[in-house]
Amino acid sequence: MKNQDIFKRHPKMTSYFETSDGVKFFTNHHAKGHAKSLGNKDVVEVKKKNLLKVSKPVKSSDLTSMQKAKLRAEYVKKLDNIEDVNEALKGETASTVLKAGEDRIAELKALDLDSDTGAVDDTGGVDPSEKGKNNTENNE
Repeated sequence: MKNQDIFKRHPKMTSYFETSDGVKFFTNHHAKGHAKSLGNKDVVEVKKKNLLKVSKPVKSSDLTSMQKAKLRAEYVKKLDNIEDVNEALKGETASTVLKAGEDRIAELKALDLDSDTGAVDDTGGVDPSEKGKNNTENNE
């Protein structure tokens, strides 16, 4: 019996449990009991929501200009270097995408500054070689 058929026969059921040999159970307890006799003792919970089908794939022509801009902004936020961000922003007019690009460039620059030193400055602005020394020059 196919997964979809089980949920059609039992519409109120939200999940079932399946053993490695394909036997399906209403409870995890019963599935685990059966699995003890199998070489592969795995029990998988199959949820109804995981089996819902999308009626048709979404085409970019079906999206509004705002939805397209949101997708472009999300793309820009994932770029790994400033050159790629600048390239993605060429000819861009949507303010949300431009803002995402500016923010991403700022993040990348901050990451670049942190990586130049190799570590986060935890000295409180004091040169580590001077830390712990008595500064008597200014006390004279």
